Amino acid sequence: MVNLMKAGFKRYFFTGILVVVPLYITGYVVSIIINFMDDVMGFLPKILHPDTYLPFHIPGVGIIVTLLIILVTGALTANLAGKKLVEFGEGILDRIPFLRSIYSSTKQFIDTLFINKHESFRKVILVEFPKKDIYTIGFLIGPVTKEIESRIEEKLVSIFIPTSPIPTTGYYLVIPEKNIIPLDMSIEMAFKLIITAGVLTSENNKGGVVI
Repeated sequence: MVNLMKAGFKRYFFTGILVVVPLYITGYVVSIIINFMDDVMGFLPKILHPDTYLPFHIPGVGIIVTLLIILVTGALTANLAGKKLVEFGEGILDRIPFLRSIYSSTKQFIDTLFINKHESFRKVILVEFPKKDIYTIGFLIGPVTKEIESRIEEKLVSIFIPTSPIPTTGYYLVIPEKNIIPLDMSIEMAFKLIITAGVLTSENNKGGVVI
């Protein structure tokens, strides 16, 4: 009887973990995003701030305001006058060494991932890392700079090796193209594997919560 109670307790406990922890993490990430976007409103003039006209603060209003700012900015800079204004601003940033590096790198990263839809970060690969006979999942970025390739007499590629369970951090590596093993795995599945440290696979993710 005691063993049955222990088995039941264990099952209910771990089933609860599988439900509560993902919900908590999801809620936590969403709250960070909402708070970040709410903080964006701090840069608005008081006359444009929603809290100026509302009797109380509504969490999440920053999301709507941020989206509106992005849409309005996109609409204003899509015409010729807007493009000239952006070019003028970029010209000023280009004269400031530190800011120039941050702005140009960020803009290139966003343009590569979302605008031009290059193959960067869109191909899952397998590579030997951190040493021979140990394999890890990575993402193919693309070709290396001509300066780097000129120093090594073989075709090189840039790859990104994410860390587990936080795939936004990792290692940027330059390796011979012949050393990568292309995978047919989707980007989403690769991230699931990395975040769960290999626990979640396509095979054991077909059902619901199972203990």
